[in-house]
Amino acid sequence: MKTNLMTVMLASAAMFLGATAQAGNFVAKSPSGKLTLTVNSGSKLTWKVDLNGKEIIKPSELAVTLTDGSVWGPGASGGKAQKISRKITTPHYTKSQIDDVYTKLALKGNQYTVEFRVYDDAVAYRFCGARKDSVNVKDETVEYNFAGDPNTWTPWIAGEEQGERYSCSFESYYTETKVSQMPSKRLSILPLLADMGNGVKVAVTDVGDLDYPGMYVHSNFKNGNGLKGEFPGYPDLKNSDLNGQGYANFVKLFRKDYIARVGGKQPLSWKVAVITEKDAQLADCDIVRKLCDGTSKGDYSWVKTGKVAWDWWNALNVTGLDFASGMNTPTYKHYIDFAAANKLEYIIIDDGWDSPNVLQFKPECNIPEIVNYGKQKGVDVIIWLKWKDCMKYMDRAFPLYKSWGVKGLKIDFINANDQYVMSSLRKITQTAADNHLTVDYHGMQLKGLQVTYPNIVSCEGVRGLEQCKWSPGKQGTLDGNMPGYDVMIPYIRQIIAPMDYTPGAMINATRADYHPVNDRPMSQGTRVHQMAMYMVFYSPLQMLSDAPSNYTREQECTDFIAKVPTTFDETKVVAGEVGKYIVTARRKGNTWYVGAMTNWDGRDIEIPLSFLGDGNYKADIFADGFNANRNAEDYKHSTQDVSKSQTLKVSMKSGGGWVSRFEKL
Repeated sequence: MKTNLMTVMLASAAMFLGATAQAGNFVAKSPSGKLTLTVNSGSKLTWKVDLNGKEIIKPSELAVTLTDGSVWGPGASGGKAQKISRKITTPHYTKSQIDDVYTKLALKGNQYTVEFRVYDDAVAYRFCGARKDSVNVKDETVEYNFAGDPNTWTPWIAGEEQGERYSCSFESYYTETKVSQMPSKRLSILPLLADMGNGVKVAVTDVGDLDYPGMYVHSNFKNGNGLKGEFPGYPDLKNSDLNGQGYANFVKLFRKDYIARVGGKQPLSWKVAVITEKDAQLADCDIVRKLCDGTSKGDYSWVKTGKVAWDWWNALNVTGLDFASGMNTPTYKHYIDFAAANKLEYIIIDDGWDSPNVLQFKPECNIPEIVNYGKQKGVDVIIWLKWKDCMKYMDRAFPLYKSWGVKGLKIDFINANDQYVMSSLRKITQTAADNHLTVDYHGMQLKGLQVTYPNIVSCEGVRGLEQCKWSPGKQGTLDGNMPGYDVMIPYIRQIIAPMDYTPGAMINATRADYHPVNDRPMSQGTRVHQMAMYMVFYSPLQMLSDAPSNYTREQECTDFIAKVPTTFDETKVVAGEVGKYIVTARRKGNTWYVGAMTNWDGRDIEIPLSFLGDGNYKADIFADGFNANRNAEDYKHSTQDVSKSQTLKVSMKSGGGWVSRFEKL
């Protein structure tokens, strides 16, 4: 990521920057003055945030405790403020460039600093050592004490895997609950979203996961209704068994009495509160790109984004062949033929191609032969791996895959985010980059690693379409409300990283008709709801999850989604409300792509086309069919000429959607 520093101006007047230092109090205002950060440095270091003069986050403690007994935070001083204004070039993103404008407040302590940034839509801080030697961080105190008792959308850890408190797949539905009613010490993954009332929302998260453990939160009632951060301890590798059978990574795991060992001048992760007055702002938040450091050294021009014909979700259940479909060379050549015909960049070969280890392929699934066939057709190949196999074999395997001609790796079942795991991902990603391999992480969520390493083209950490292969879907249960979840994650989960949700189902069901089928799965909601995901969900590597024969049967819909880019030059979230609906517009060149989605409630909305440029556009529109409430596959395809002065009336059925491509005439 190139950063072009446009202006950095030291504060010449405290009134201008809103920064003062009196009796241990430091105040910094956001560029527009909407957000006010107040830091108190006394026996404890605390921060509080006001929005337009109204308290949102009450005084909340921040500190870092080292194993040598020293504490960072209390007594920090300094308080010089700067206004920073710069433009950041953002490869493989929803925008080609973003404006990064904030007020910076830096305090100094004994062998450490703490930096605050105040944006118009967020406040963030991080500690950084200022010493020569490395240190062991015993714990970090992080608090978010809310004013009042907000309702939250909380993604609880679904269940401790192998009895490990911090082991999970980072795939959770959102539970709506008041902070005061949260179970004691139950962990939530991040981001978590709080509703402060009157349209104000606060999303809390950590950002910057290069070499530091990820953060969880649990309830904290020490100072009202709040949240407290919790970090996994560093694993005791000598006394632990990290070589579980099958997909399990942890059989017996002990942790040391510290959460991280960091370099003397290594910054810790950012702790963030995104604060907005309109839900649409949450779905158009660039905070991770703003806070993370630039691209690691090296040439990443070889990285290719695009769409993938995926085999696993549809269980390789392809019809119209004259051979048995399955994990074999002829079937993957058929996937390549489909990808080439629809101008898709990749196919993926998922779980099951290797035996007896990842240095060998099964004879019936000849990877080099499949890769060479793809080269002839202009289609590249990605292969699937388990994290623990990467840890064991990557130094030999990745050069081998490069020699085969493989272009990417889907790495799965990581299921942890302590410092050992986060450091391992850096090594895996760098080793992949050294061999010109892109990476898509599953069983994991990222909060910045993808910014530093552009060869990370997506990550999961989302409860995606795969759930429809097994979730029962009973009405009134969370499993029966995928469309509701679909219009939560753009406002919450998508704040931190791209989402490999794996959309594109061509077998679609109403809430009454849906049922799980492993080999011929269906989605919840309408056909156009699935199509809209290609605009609403951001992923530089975007899957087409259904079978080639299903896409060929529905070629009109396939033609539309095949043309949607996976990275964009500009993004506008036109309208939306968390858990109810969303309308997202993205531009690539002179063409705009718009997707709208609703929950199980049908709704009529109006979409103003003011985001379009001057002149006329041809709108290629797919809308829910009149009878989509009874048959979710019903849709209507139409075209019309439009301009930016117009407003389109859109009707979405239960679990429905709407999409359009606007091409400049």
